[in-house]
Amino acid sequence: MSLTAVLMCNCINDTLTHQYKRLDDGGWDRSDTLVFDLPEVKVSGVYLPRVLMRSGNLFPYSKLWVCYEVNLEYPRFTGKDTVCIDIAPKNMKMVSNGLIMRTYSQDSEPIRLSAGQHGRIRIYHLMMQEEMPDIIDVGTEIRRED
Repeated sequence: MSLTAVLMCNCINDTLTHQYKRLDDGGWDRSDTLVFDLPEVKVSGVYLPRVLMRSGNLFPYSKLWVCYEVNLEYPRFTGKDTVCIDIAPKNMKMVSNGLIMRTYSQDSEPIRLSAGQHGRIRIYHLMMQEEMPDIIDVGTEIRRED
């Protein structure tokens, strides 16, 4: 294999999407459904969705339950998964540039996607309390399985 071919293989990005939505006033209201546009799938395969969350120091719970909903077109597919984000310190990464922020991620169920599909991801929290305080933003990442 030539050096050019090796370099091209290493540059292929298997990430379909990686995006965050910022929450107003550092809280997530139960009526706030976060919607993410999913770009057109270029390569068919099994993809691994992940819920992402960043919070400050004052998030009062040890777990956050969310609904991860996938709505796709061409061909049509709809799926839901309940995801529990474990807020334990072992799952936390600290980010600091004058601001203390904790980042968490949790996998959802793998999904099979076909080339040409596109759609939306919807995420909302399932907690009993109306507002989840001190959540800065919530996101999603979807990567093709190796």
